[in-house]
Amino acid sequence: MLAKAPDRMTAEEFLDWEQHQNEKHELIDGRPVLRAIRKGWVGPQAMAGGTTFHDHIAGNVYLGLRSRLRGHPCRAHRSDLAVRVAVGRTRYPDVSVDCAPLVRALAAQQPRVVFEVLSASNLLSDQLALLDDYFGVDTLRQIVFVEKDRPIGVTWKRHEAGWHRERLEGLEAILELPMRGVSLPLTEIYDGVPLESPPA
Repeated sequence: MLAKAPDRMTAEEFLDWEQHQNEKHELIDGRPVLRAIRKGWVGPQAMAGGTTFHDHIAGNVYLGLRSRLRGHPCRAHRSDLAVRVAVGRTRYPDVSVDCAPLVRALAAQQPRVVFEVLSASNLLSDQLALLDDYFGVDTLRQIVFVEKDRPIGVTWKRHEAGWHRERLEGLEAILELPMRGVSLPLTEIYDGVPLESPPA
């Protein structure tokens, strides 16, 4: 039987509790929230039609980064690795890059880049909530949002003066990452994904 979540948890308590759950959660203001709800996957129809595209795009990002980071001190991770974003808050980005030495851990030690695949129903609301959290992670250098149905990405890069936003559009666009010599073309991110036609 799965243990009931306490009313409020620390990040460490949450990570220990979450290991024993059948579904992924995130810690928001000290309370666990189903990740599927935050992603907008509500109901059988959404689950059947939405998650395959989402998972395929996240998989393309992960595989592209894994091959490019071979021999590099940074490593790509899928959504099983948590990122601690603030006191009482923990997120599971779709893909992350951690640049700490490899150790047995439930959360990234030095997250450098996070990727989130967004559905049309939660583009603005999800970005705003996630940005509030990710901006506070000292080691993060880049936050990347990619749309699920169109080859569009929004990337936030940390500079000395703060965070700078850049929009990428079209399969010919190339996403430059903060690790030296590492980039991902959108054509690779969306490989095999049926995309919506651009407006006339």
